[in-house]
Amino acid sequence: MSKVCAIFGGSRGIGQATAQLLAQKGYRLAVVARNLDIAQTTAKNLGAGHLAFSCDVSKQEDVENTFSQMEKSLGHINYLVNAAGINRDGLLLRTKVDEMVSQLHTNLLGTMLTCKLAVKSMIQQQGGAIVNVGSIVGLKGNSGQSVYSASKAGLVGFSRSLAKEVARKNIRVNVIAPGFVHTDMTTHLKEDQLRKTIPLGRFGEPQEIAKAVVFLLESPYMTGHVLVVDGVTVSTMTVCLSSLLCLGQHLMFPAVALWELLSKSVMKWMCSSPQYKTQRKEKTTSFVVAETFQCPMKSCV
Repeated sequence: MSKVCAIFGGSRGIGQATAQLLAQKGYRLAVVARNLDIAQTTAKNLGAGHLAFSCDVSKQEDVENTFSQMEKSLGHINYLVNAAGINRDGLLLRTKVDEMVSQLHTNLLGTMLTCKLAVKSMIQQQGGAIVNVGSIVGLKGNSGQSVYSASKAGLVGFSRSLAKEVARKNIRVNVIAPGFVHTDMTTHLKEDQLRKTIPLGRFGEPQEIAKAVVFLLESPYMTGHVLVVDGVTVSTMTVCLSSLLCLGQHLMFPAVALWELLSKSVMKWMCSSPQYKTQRKEKTTSFVVAETFQCPMKSCV
């Protein structure tokens, strides 16, 4: 399979860093951005064989025309990175409807449109890979970013569903969920305060996220996955716990059976210890606590 990758939002931030890394690995790239001049500068800096295109991903006609131009110039697209996105921070009550629509159209609808056309091309190539750039905010939410969070959360649901739809066509779809990264979208944030919530003590760099994007593009048995790259922010622990709870719901009966088995094993070990037997005879506090919880292994003592 040839290595032709379209990177929407490829002229800056995570998209640009991904383009640089993929160019080093021998991919032919279509750098796509709203501003054609900036996209052309990025493509030129990558070296020969890479092209620039202008596209507003929120407009269906723009996306269709861009894919037509890319395929005429580069051939079928078999890798896609969706890094185009916008953010308009603000409380919901202060957010105008047109600001809601613009974020949803760019961050979510735009990804749907590019994926739809990319999948058609990938089917003809009998395989391909897509990485959609989400956000940790789409997993945990954040005050003042309700609309942005909704667009990124929708991206996760869309990507996981699409992964199931196209898996039999040997097409993989994954999501990267960055935390705080030094890009144009985070320049307005109070970095000194936010660093305190990150165990690694710093913001990420676009190049670090790009490595994770390439990892997902090139991992042949990984699809439908959301890869969090956030320096282990404290909130990520909540996300992981929520994921485990969701998993537990799907594995309810096996989990209960496993818990009972482990509980009995632990209680049997505890009840067989000489110290426990002595405490039981002396009616100590430990014995009272054990009786309160009704040890399931009474026969062992």
